[in-house]
Amino acid sequence: MDLFKLCQEVLGPLPVWISVPLALGLGFVVFFLIAVLASNSGLAGIGHLLGMGLGVLVGAVSVAGAISGALRRPSAVIDPPIPSASASAREWDLELVQAIEWKRFEELTVDLLNALGLRANLTPHGADGGVDVEVRDPNDNELRMIGQCKAWPEGIVGVKPVRELFGVKTANGVAEAAFFTNGTFTREARVFALANGVDLYDGAKMIDMIRSLPNERQMDMLATATAGDFTTPSCPKCETKMVPRQSGAYPPFWGCARYPRCRGKLGMRKSSR
Repeated sequence: MDLFKLCQEVLGPLPVWISVPLALGLGFVVFFLIAVLASNSGLAGIGHLLGMGLGVLVGAVSVAGAISGALRRPSAVIDPPIPSASASAREWDLELVQAIEWKRFEELTVDLLNALGLRANLTPHGADGGVDVEVRDPNDNELRMIGQCKAWPEGIVGVKPVRELFGVKTANGVAEAAFFTNGTFTREARVFALANGVDLYDGAKMIDMIRSLPNERQMDMLATATAGDFTTPSCPKCETKMVPRQSGAYPPFWGCARYPRCRGKLGMRKSSR
């Protein structure tokens, strides 16, 4: 087995921040050994030049092998995480909304807006320009509101995405903008939104809105939102359901089930690991 393939197999599975220094260290060891042997033989000058040349060559080949191994490193499919209790609760509460994956959360948002008497639709996948939801006038089809959805149950939406949504609203001359999340918002995001006319809806507020609907409508929405697998995330590139994967020493993540044809991936919630 040559040095390149050896480094692919031995160093490739390691994190790059470990494998590359090890590969460089191998080149230094080669240089040191040749220099010492040459000095003991009275050929210090030639030995240093030869050692430096071979050391650089070995180091370069080793680094290339380590990086190539990291790029070719397979991601193993692991057992799926056990759904939280909310997955079987089948009633509207914050835990259930936070268990819903990002695509189903977008669909729930549209369903909620329509239940409130608006005419809402999701934007085409992959071409939303920072907008997930559109609300249009039922009479003239004019765009009245744009919405952004973030399924971040364990995170807090900061001011940056809210500011970006406001920028899209202003650039398109839309009257209203709303940001929906099953998580929460930072104080800075709330202050900015209040000052610039962006409506914020966190998970708790969305639950209150759902519970304000007639019970029959709530149950219809619940059946739609929890149909099939509503917790496994959809691929952000092709919308195929993803599978949990593990690559080397890195934390588990969600990878597209169509890999390698599709290389979409998402981070895995800490509660799902």
